[in-house]
Amino acid sequence: MIRQQFERYLKEEGFLELQSNLQEVSAFVKVENNFINILQLIDYKKNLYLSTEQYEEINEAVKKVFLDRGVSEIHVLNVILAEDIQKARGLFPQDPFCWYIDVSTEQLIIEEGKTPDFYGMKSLIERFLNSYDKQEAVSQEEAEEIETKTGWERFTQYMKEAPKVTLSLVIVNVVIFLLCICGMPFLYEKGETGLAYILQGEWYRLLSATFLHADVDHIFSNMILLYFLGDMIEKIIGKGRFFTLCMLSGILGNVVSSFYEYMTGITYTSIGASGIVYGLIGALLYLVIRKNKDLNISVTRMIIMVAYCIYSSFAGENINAAAHIGGFLAGFLLMFPLSLRRKKHEC
Repeated sequence: MIRQQFERYLKEEGFLELQSNLQEVSAFVKVENNFINILQLIDYKKNLYLSTEQYEEINEAVKKVFLDRGVSEIHVLNVILAEDIQKARGLFPQDPFCWYIDVSTEQLIIEEGKTPDFYGMKSLIERFLNSYDKQEAVSQEEAEEIETKTGWERFTQYMKEAPKVTLSLVIVNVVIFLLCICGMPFLYEKGETGLAYILQGEWYRLLSATFLHADVDHIFSNMILLYFLGDMIEKIIGKGRFFTLCMLSGILGNVVSSFYEYMTGITYTSIGASGIVYGLIGALLYLVIRKNKDLNISVTRMIIMVAYCIYSSFAGENINAAAHIGGFLAGFLLMFPLSLRRKKHEC
């Protein structure tokens, strides 16, 4: 808001803020050679009502602070911040030391009969208005609006903006994990994947295994990555394409894992959404390389992240590195047709 920026500007110019009993009024003082200048800001944007008597009492109260300290020469200028200038003009028409700032046009208004300058205050205020950052003001207003919302309003707002597919996948994974550890452990046997199962024709396991997790650490790490990566990518490519990307990355990651079993003769079973997660990492790398305007990630940082993730896949124990690499390559390659389809749709 313009008021907050103006107050900060005055402090930077050497003014000291005085404590005020009214939320809509703030006073700033600057000590000159033999006198004191006081600038009072009155926020009239919320249809504040002040009678002439109240206005004069405010002026006298701020003067009294310094009169009691032996200061005899005190100058007070009131600046009214208003969206409705016509209403604001009717507040104190007789006071020659009262100016207006139209917050909608960001202009200083000094009416006829008002003092044309006030110890250099006119140029000071105009310098501020010329440098006023409207974008910052919008951000401040949005922040204040968020602060005034109730918990339920914040939750409903979050749900409107949340990545729907990402959130749904996280919830489904967590629910299935809770079922597995709370009386339904047979889901592991029915859903895990491995070459032996695929050779028996149980192809569904290439997908079902991506929704199973061994323990809390396993699901926690996968879901954290799934949410934060999904939050970025789903907003860029859309819900349908994002769902396709996740499912195919998970399936193809497990296909590569089975192929690795076949080539090496090492047999094992596998569970986890890591194929999906690594698919999202591959997709993100593709978007960063293509310099997507919605991402603020450098290619160098992204390559370092990829290198670390691949290193982690081989450094740990009981980690299906083949599924990770397969998911990563699938995600990266899938983004090419998915991106082309997105652009074609938007033309």
